Amino acid sequence: MTSRSWFQAFLLAVLIAGSTWWAFREADLRGMFELLRTVSVLPLVAATFIVVMSHVVRAVRWQWLFPAGSQHVPLWSRFSSVMIGYAWNTIIPRSGEVVRPFILSHRARVDLSVSVTSVIVERVIDVVTLLVGLLAAGVLAQSVLAALLPQSSVSGLAVTLVVPILILITLVAVLAFTPIARRLPFIGRALAAIRALTGGRRWTSVGVSTLVLWLLYAIPMMFIAMSLGLPHPSSVAQAFLLLIVLSVGVTIAPTPGAVGVYHAFCATALAVMFGYSSTEGVAFAMVAWLVNYGSAVVVGGACFVWELRHGISLDDIRALRRNARP
Repeated sequence: MTSRSWFQAFLLAVLIAGSTWWAFREADLRGMFELLRTVSVLPLVAATFIVVMSHVVRAVRWQWLFPAGSQHVPLWSRFSSVMIGYAWNTIIPRSGEVVRPFILSHRARVDLSVSVTSVIVERVIDVVTLLVGLLAAGVLAQSVLAALLPQSSVSGLAVTLVVPILILITLVAVLAFTPIARRLPFIGRALAAIRALTGGRRWTSVGVSTLVLWLLYAIPMMFIAMSLGLPHPSSVAQAFLLLIVLSVGVTIAPTPGAVGVYHAFCATALAVMFGYSSTEGVAFAMVAWLVNYGSAVVVGGACFVWELRHGISLDDIRALRRNARP
């Protein structure tokens, strides 16, 4: 490992240790494990099923992010690539955004520039959606959000989410109207993907699927509470607010598998929103983490094994990681 890699690993270790300590600092571990022993299996199975279905919806939406006229990619290839990407993200933050388009390109014979561009467009949509959700939460639940994130932090987060998008859009726009655009197929692919979304039918499909996606992310929170015998979140609105807080947390402080950060944000949000004890909040966070990240690792790992048996090799992934390094 290089000195830069060691430094990054050190920072991640400090972040994980600090956030884990913060989440567990006031929890009664014996009481937490007693609560976990009472988990009802059926609501937990329902939550896990809905989480997996959200990934199916993401795979469905992915086809609509390809430029108009692109080949139709089988749903299984898209779903497998999505799950493998999530599994890699759980191990190495952000690595799935590199691995996922590569898997799809290799499996479905899609041009790599097309698959990479579609993932970039998807991430722009995700960030914009998160921003809209954050602003909506700030209006509809201002007191709760202000307690979770100081008002200055909310403004700062909005700027942090918007600025990269504006830079990307400006860069693409400038390059698109210069001679260099003809020499960079990526720019043309990006513009084609964005233009494809301006079509009424496709834009509607992307918008509806994005709404369904966020609903499927939020609803499992209600089933997780049910599995632990906790009264909240008991509505989609409450679950959505909790989801926004968790999404902000893992976005601004990504760690492998969101370990520590997810638990700290979840326990704090539950304490502020519903008055849960630290023990109840950490127990909820552990179950929610297992449902979301555990399912990604299990299903994504199974998909990766399947891909290994059908042409993808570990050497391909290692080469991809080496080429992706600056």
